[in-house]
Amino acid sequence: MLKRSALTLPASLSLGAREEQELSSPLSPRGRGAGGEGGNDWLVAQYLIHQLDQKGEMGAAELLAKLGSRGEIARDLAYRLYSLCDRKGWTQEALAYNSLVISWPEISRLASNVKTHEPIQTSFL
Repeated sequence: MLKRSALTLPASLSLGAREEQELSSPLSPRGRGAGGEGGNDWLVAQYLIHQLDQKGEMGAAELLAKLGSRGEIARDLAYRLYSLCDRKGWTQEALAYNSLVISWPEISRLASNVKTHEPIQTSFL
């Protein structure tokens, strides 16, 4: 059985100063496998769980704001994984996934208020 720490990101994948670089690769549509389909939805869920665990709902909301619609897929996956872990009796894993599912309404509400840093054109020429 996996320990709770196995569901969070290892230090080598932390979301510190290199967050933008990491997000641009494994979580971008280009990083989702052939043709941009399938792929790293599990990884997205793990990043969200990690942020929720380390930085609370606001940290997860900031990441969700960057993820867009991929966040909903991760939430659905977390629910399915929670159900699976619960049936198998894997309490620690179920707790991690359930924490994301339970917190989702507040995370989603906070994410809608987070302003993403997009370039703004100030002049035409």
